[in-house]
Amino acid sequence: MDNIRDRGMKKWHGFMMPEHIAAISELDLDGHRQAKPVLDEYQIEEMESRIHFAQESKIPVRMTVHIGGFADILVGTIVKTDPITKEVRLKVGELVEKIRWSDLVGVEIVDD
Repeated sequence: MDNIRDRGMKKWHGFMMPEHIAAISELDLDGHRQAKPVLDEYQIEEMESRIHFAQESKIPVRMTVHIGGFADILVGTIVKTDPITKEVRLKVGELVEKIRWSDLVGVEIVDD
C-alpha cells in the first residue's frame, strides 16, 4: 500500500466543465479591475499641452492608459496626434501603438 500515489487536485478537475473553469478565471480577473479615474477639464488640458510639447520637441513621454479596467504604462515618443480619429500614435521601441484620447489617464514628460 505504500506504492499508491495520489494525483492530488488533478482528479477533481475531471468534475469541472471547461465553462466552469473559464467562469472562475473570469471572476478572478474581475476582482482586480479598477474603475477609470474621472478627469476634470484642467487635467485634460494639461495632458494635451504635454502631448503637443513632447511631439514638437521629440521628447519621450510616459502615458498611463486605462483599458478594460486595467491601467498600463507606455513609454515612447509621440509620432502623430490625429484630432479626427482622436488618437495618439506612440512609438514604443519598434512598434507604433494607437492610443485613443478617451483611454488616456495621465501623461508625463520623461526626464533622462
